[in-house]
This record gives sequence, C-alpha cells and structure tokens, in this order.
Amino acid sequence: MKNVLEWTELLNTKADTTSSEPEYLFRAYKYTGTETGRPTFTPEIDVPFSLGHRSTIPVDEFIRDLAGHLSKTRMETETYFVSMSPMLEWTLHKAGQIRGKNKNTKVGLAIFDVTKLCNNSDTTIFRVWDVLEFLIQKSKEYMIPQDVSRWAKNCNEYVSVGKIPDNGLVRWVKWEELYPSPVTVISSTFVWSYTIKVFRDKVVQQTLEIDDICGRIINLGKVLAGPHDNLILPLVLLILKPTIRFWGFSTEMSDDVIEARIHDLLDDTAAEKIVKLNIKD
Repeated sequence: MKNVLEWTELLNTKADTTSSEPEYLFRAYKYTGTETGRPTFTPEIDVPFSLGHRSTIPVDEFIRDLAGHLSKTRMETETYFVSMSPMLEWTLHKAGQIRGKNKNTKVGLAIFDVTKLCNNSDTTIFRVWDVLEFLIQKSKEYMIPQDVSRWAKNCNEYVSVGKIPDNGLVRWVKWEELYPSPVTVISSTFVWSYTIKVFRDKVVQQTLEIDDICGRIINLGKVLAGPHDNLILPLVLLILKPTIRFWGFSTEMSDDVIEARIHDLLDDTAAEKIVKLNIKD
C-alpha cells in the first residue's frame, strides 16, 4: 500500500502548474544500416510499467534508476528509460553533436505525439523537472546529483518508461535532410558549438527582410514535417519559440509580426493546394 500511495503522489506532483503539456516530444537518435523502414524506440531493459508492477517497486528505487539513466553521459549503463525533450532547438543541436563526434554515425530526429503516448496503457511519461520537485518536497534532492539535474532542466527532459506505441512516433528525419540544407536556418556555428550557451555567445546576427526569414523558417518546418502537413505549423511555432535572434536573424519587425506573417503565408499555401485539388477534380 505504501508503494501505491507514494507512486500516486509522484505522478501527481507538478513543478509548474501554469504551463501546459507539450504537444510533441523530440529525440535525437542513432541508427544502423540504411534505416529505410520505421525506426523503433525501446529502452535497453524492457520493464512493464503497469499499476501492478509499480506496486512492487518503491519510488526510491525508481528514482535511483532514473539518476543512473540521467548520468549516462558520464558512465555507460543500461536502463529502462527513453529520453525526450519538447525543445526542438535543443534536440536539433544534440543531433548535430552526435553526428559531429563520429562522421560515420547515422543520425536522425524523431518526433513523438504526446497525446498518443499518454493514451497507451503500456507507456508512462515523466517530466524530470516534476520528479525533481517531488524530491524537493520530500527533502531528498540528494538522490539525483545537482549537475545531472541541472542538465535535465536545461533541455526540459522527459523520460518514457515501457513500450512506445507505433502510432506515438509521427515522424522521423535523417540528419542529412536537415544539414547542410538550402533552408539555411541551421548554421555551421549552431552545429559545431559545444553547447547552446556557446552558440548564443558566438552567433552573429544577419539582417534579413521579413519574408526571407519567414520563408526559411517555413521551409525548415516543411522538411521536419515531411508528408504530414498538419505538423508544419506546430513545428514552425517551435522553431520560432526561442526567437528569430536565437537562429542569428535580425529584422525591424517584432516576433509577433513575424508569426502573423507566417500564418498568412501558410494559409495562402493551404488555399493554393485546395485550388489545385479542385482543378484536378
């Protein structure tokens, strides 16, 4: 009974009750071979995370396992977690870092639908920040090292436990489709900077006309979305989230004006597609 009560408390703990859940989570991943088919994402250790299984595991044991997973950059260990982040810019940078360390490594970016993940009874999603808040409330912050928790906060890390359903993965993109690319949003400075902070310090602002900036952002959104037109706008808004200055673009227009212009351009594109379909009919 104690385990069940503690699990209920952990699952109900929120570090920030004002923010909404992300629509999509991203993961930079490595793959082998040609990867012509659909990639799968399974943890190294398969653990069924049902209510019955949770009742047999103390929360403290789960948190120790999570601490080991979050420390994987310092030591190799197999875990039952798969890491993701709602920060598209962070995950793009991570993919570039993975590729940069080994030119022969095949790298991709995966996009997951959070609603579909959460609707699967075999999958549980945790926001690491919420787990850290739970530890603060229990005066057990020591269970996850401070440097590890800081890294998890920087990318707003989420972890999934259990099988990721096939419909939860809505899109995957190979790194070669993203960089080098004619859309000219992802710069070499972005790719080769050791961290996002280093990139922010190095990036040189390039003054462009508003439609040039909007065109580049939309084109990157289209590359990321692939055949899924419904993904274009959500992804474009996530590209804009850290502001256009983050990507090294400068203009006299405000970010709100740029976002409104992008909406107009995407609406025009959608209207053109409808007209073309009607002509074919």
